[in-house]
Amino acid sequence: MTFFRWAELLMFFSLFISFSVQAQQGREIKGIDKHWQFYKGTINKNTDTNALAWKEINIPHTWNNIDMQRDTTYYEGDGWYKKTLFLPEKYKDKRLFIKFEGVGNVADIYVNGRFMGEHKGGYAAFTYEITDAVHFGENNLVMVRANNKLRPDVIPINYRLFANYGGIYRHVNLIVTNKLNISTLDYASPGVYVDQYDVSEESAHLSVEVKIEN
Repeated sequence: MTFFRWAELLMFFSLFISFSVQAQQGREIKGIDKHWQFYKGTINKNTDTNALAWKEINIPHTWNNIDMQRDTTYYEGDGWYKKTLFLPEKYKDKRLFIKFEGVGNVADIYVNGRFMGEHKGGYAAFTYEITDAVHFGENNLVMVRANNKLRPDVIPINYRLFANYGGIYRHVNLIVTNKLNISTLDYASPGVYVDQYDVSEESAHLSVEVKIEN
């Protein structure tokens, strides 16, 4: 590769990195793994959740870490998580997202009693925007119903081949962005895609796609 091609490539990456840094300056990623509460069992709309025996835990967490090892059967069903999240006034003109790196196997997400969505599949990250559901300068309640029951609509092939651990078993993050931001909602990806084509020993073409939301 000639000096000029190297210079072009270096200039491209310099511009790309500069753009990425500027675009992410308004982004804040906060780990919220600590101080969750957990209850193993079913909760419905008539349940007095304050009367339940909640256990304080940290994420990552699974409720099958003992029974899966000791017994031929293990608990399949609902496990509930809740966390109080204080959001300062400085976030009022921002967009807020909650990102789960992995919940086994089906997860329903609620913020202040409002249903954010359901995610099926324990091995993929997912993100929901929570901007319109939160209160700034106050505590907010995040609740997650996780369920590890074997279901052919979640694992369609050989869904009884292996045991399924239940719980929020990977990290959870709060993401705060400006109104104009690189998307966090494209399958919980970074929103930036780099592809190469026409690759040879002498040269290569690169394309960069950035998904922007406003």
